[in-house]
Amino acid sequence: MTSQAPESEARPDAPEGYPSGTSDSGNTSLFSDIATLIEDGRTYAEAEVAFQKTRAALASEKAKAGALFGLVALVLLVMAVIALVLGVLIGLMPILTPWGATAVTVIGTLMAAALLGLLAKRKFKAAMAVFSAPAVDDPSSTQAEADEA
Repeated sequence: MTSQAPESEARPDAPEGYPSGTSDSGNTSLFSDIATLIEDGRTYAEAEVAFQKTRAALASEKAKAGALFGLVALVLLVMAVIALVLGVLIGLMPILTPWGATAVTVIGTLMAAALLGLLAKRKFKAAMAVFSAPAVDDPSSTQAEADEA
């Protein structure tokens, strides 16, 4: 048989700050265990909230930097498109008149904008269809509707 410590003695292997598992009468106190559990839960919740706040602050800083870089990239892209349009205009002037080169450049730019606008409209329409689509197990939905998206 193995020898066990009497129940009335404190457990020497209990971590510091934790109850020894015994009360004055020698029995484990359920109320003290529940109180310790509640306190540990509060401590955990406070630590988790602090961690999530720190994580959100870090993500916010990274998002700000990303937004700034994206904005600068967008400005540079617009400047590059303006330079391209101006280059096409100057390049067409010897072949066409200045007014003809301007007309061709404007018409080409408007056609490109219209094409990109139609593509954007189609993608937004497909995205909105996802939110108004019937449930997956609904037999009334067809494969053609899914293929359009």
